[in-house]
Formats: sequence, structure tokens, C-alpha cells
Amino acid sequence: MGVPWWMTMMAQFRDLQEKNPISLPFVDILDCGSQAGRAVSALTQGQKHIVFDPESPQRKAVEMLAASLGATVLFQRPDRIQPFPLGIACPSGE
Repeated sequence: MGVPWWMTMMAQFRDLQEKNPISLPFVDILDCGSQAGRAVSALTQGQKHIVFDPESPQRKAVEMLAASLGATVLFQRPDRIQPFPLGIACPSGE
């Protein structure tokens, strides 16, 4: 759906969290795959954590940009991702 959609959705999650705090911190990580353009767009719009393909020819450029902006680049997805960070139950009730 793109970076603007992601950033808007994460801003809405943060607003909800401020209104109804949960016990666990909320950290969002955008998986950019090997798409350097998406990574650059996300980083320059304020995304602080991304996943980026370590085999991408643009890896160093993305790393340098992230470092200059105080952002983190992961080269694999975290082992555990909670898709409903605000305690919102998914349709299956999990």
C-alpha cells in the first residue's frame, strides 16, 4: 500500500496508544524488501526501523541514510511480530 499509508496507520496507532496506554511498548518496523526507493521514502518521512534486503546493491546507501537519520536497518525480520500491538483482537480472537 506504500509508505504514506503505513506512516498514517502507525500515527493512528500511536494516537490510540496515547489515549489508552498498554503495558508493552509499541515499535513499528516497515519491511521494505529490496526496494531502496521505499526504504528511502520511509526513512525520510520519519520511519525509525526498517527491514531491508542485505543482498540489495543499494544496501550501503540505505544504511548510510538510516544512520544519518538515527534510524535502524534490520536485515531480517524479527523472530516475533505481534500484528495487533494495541491489544485489538484479531477476527480469530487471538
